[in-house]
Amino acid sequence: MTLFQKATRAKLRFTSARGELSTEQLWDLALTGAKDGCDLNTIAIATNKAIKELDEEGFVSSRATPALSKLKLKLEVLKVIIEVKLKEEEERQLTAAKAIEKQKVLEALSEHDDKALKNLSREELLARLARL
Repeated sequence: MTLFQKATRAKLRFTSARGELSTEQLWDLALTGAKDGCDLNTIAIATNKAIKELDEEGFVSSRATPALSKLKLKLEVLKVIIEVKLKEEEERQLTAAKAIEKQKVLEALSEHDDKALKNLSREELLARLARL
């Protein structure tokens, strides 16, 4: 069973400043810096803190509880969503950088063509104009 199948079957809800959020609603959140404190980073930090509080290390036996398992599943879901959103942001920045570079090249080509056109003789310019 995939991670998201587990999350939806368990009907995971994530505590946030806006209340309980479903797994699907996490995709709409910002990575960081939300004014109301409802962003993926804040929720992941709180989930990780809750795991640490429940996950007391024992020397004789480990205390795996359903609550702890659910928190660990939540953290894994958050990590995957954060990773995907980081990759998408990186791709958006790369696309924007390519668009800026393309615009610069087009402007340089235009300037180059203008210079070439200005360097034509009067006769060449007249001939070109006649063809248009």
